[in-house]
Amino acid sequence: MHERALRLIDLIISEALDEIRPSFDPLKGYEYCLRGECEGVGEALEYLYERGYLRKELHDRVASCPNCGSEVFLLRAKCPYCGSLNFSKGIVIEHLSCGYSGLEEEFMSPDGRRICPKCGKELKAPGVDYIRVADIYRCASCKEAFSVPLYSYRCLNCGHEGPMIELVPKEVYKYLVVREAFESDPISRKILDIVRKLADIGYRVEGPRARVKGRSGAEYDFTIAVWLEGSDEPIAVLDFVRGPIDDERLLSFFAKSLDVMAKERILVTQAKDSLMEAKASRLGIRVFELEDEDLVGKIGEVLLSLHVKGSET
Repeated sequence: MHERALRLIDLIISEALDEIRPSFDPLKGYEYCLRGECEGVGEALEYLYERGYLRKELHDRVASCPNCGSEVFLLRAKCPYCGSLNFSKGIVIEHLSCGYSGLEEEFMSPDGRRICPKCGKELKAPGVDYIRVADIYRCASCKEAFSVPLYSYRCLNCGHEGPMIELVPKEVYKYLVVREAFESDPISRKILDIVRKLADIGYRVEGPRARVKGRSGAEYDFTIAVWLEGSDEPIAVLDFVRGPIDDERLLSFFAKSLDVMAKERILVTQAKDSLMEAKASRLGIRVFELEDEDLVGKIGEVLLSLHVKGSET
């Protein structure tokens, strides 16, 4: 679990947060911030969501750049016929007496009165002599008239340009805290304590639920996986088992930990069995009991020794 996820968990617990909402920055779009810092917070929220600590609820749906996903654009309006930016907005009015319709500028005389170009009568009162029919644009380059300009966009993040129809709908979520995941499950609490301990030692740690690729190309799920910085192969993998360990679970853990080439293999169980512990020992697997008061310290000691050896090499 990366540092921001751990800090976010601490903040949720210490401040009894129920939800985390995104904020909108006019220069960046929607972003998630943690005590004034925004970098990496969105990834940390998604990390906790995937592991059951948060759930999502739709907050907004916005248009986004198809190239980079940004929500911040410069919109441009152009003539739909020639693409010119040189056009102006006018008003179409209708003379009620003779029925002539045209741009308001056609009715304007040099002295500022409205005179119908068809019948020559003066239009004095709106709603009595004439009515406003519509707004219209006229292009100064190609002289065409149109009711709606052609809008295009330029992404202010990556510079991509295109018609607005290219923009992609994007869901923006707020995250709701699954309080039970933090409070009611003793296994979850111990996992978080161990993750913090190993991160403090200096390891790169993923958990709860870490996915690791083995030499065979297969991917495996572990409760916690631990790496030395700069290493692709985990130095240790841990699985937490609810209830007792059986032969099938033991052999499955052995096989996947062997494929990922972990130096240290650890199983934590709620019900420790001396016979199964002996079998595990012959396979090079350590077994710890969840209720051990010094569980976090013992696992920390085992992996601290590996960290020291790794630093010496």
